[in-house]
Amino acid sequence: PLLLRIELPRSYGGLGADVLWAHKRWHRDALARSVTVTVSRQRVQVLHPEDLILLKLDAGGPQDLADVEGLLADPPPELNLARLKETAARLRLGKMLEKCLREVHRKE
Repeated sequence: PLLLRIELPRSYGGLGADVLWAHKRWHRDALARSVTVTVSRQRVQVLHPEDLILLKLDAGGPQDLADVEGLLADPPPELNLARLKETAARLRLGKMLEKCLREVHRKE
């Protein structure tokens, strides 16, 4: 559901952002669960880590799955693995999540 990728030049901090098209109900629910983080002294709304993982699993590209493995290898404290597994199974993304988890454990 990526609509647009924005990259700011280094002179503006070199930050980037993805603009998503929330065309499914669970995408809209993910936006409602967004959290606020501070980036370069600016407060920014971002997806909860579990929702980010689910969106990347749904996209399913090689870079998306590598990003999922990176998040799972060094999980943020907000990540609830049991809830993630449950939601992934409900969205029919459970097999992809398990594959990423196996890959993370294989690399350890």
